[in-house]
Amino acid sequence: MILALALFTLGVSAGLMYDGVYRAIMLILAILLLFASWVIFSDVDIFSFFIFAGNLLALGSGYLTGLYLQDRSS
Repeated sequence: MILALALFTLGVSAGLMYDGVYRAIMLILAILLLFASWVIFSDVDIFSFFIFAGNLLALGSGYLTGLYLQDRSS
């Protein structure tokens, strides 16, 4: 749960960035860190894959929220 909240916050901050290169770098690093934490801290089975997918969904929804907020502020 804490990881999902952290990924949502990271996604919002990536969505609020103005430069696309920094946005892409931040998202790639977040996905790589999520994958590394999935492999290191949990047993890799089908149940943990659903948790991984939920955390990835939190990152994506945070990213879209950041893009929406950036569009509204312009």
